Amino acid sequence: MIYNSNEFLNIIKSLELLKKVIKFNNKFFYSAFANYDEILEGKFKIQPNNNYLIELKKDYVDMQNMIYDQDAPSFDDIMNSLATMKDKLNLTIISNT
Repeated sequence: MIYNSNEFLNIIKSLELLKKVIKFNNKFFYSAFANYDEILEGKFKIQPNNNYLIELKKDYVDMQNMIYDQDAPSFDDIMNSLATMKDKLNLTIISNT
């Protein structure tokens, strides 16, 4: 999974890069519902809202015939990976600020 890759581990170690991305997003991609500054408080969110999970899972299952890789991860595996990535990123941010 991606959260164990060297690329992801290198990305989460670069707090300065993250600060630059947040500053850029605040300037060019402002959104009332996206509070980018909360990321630096260890409140990064990557998982979809629970209200959407049922529909997303149904859509993922319906699209299985369009996924060429026979070893495609299950929807639950994807959601678990996202949770692990979120936790690792937030822990890294909290421990480096």
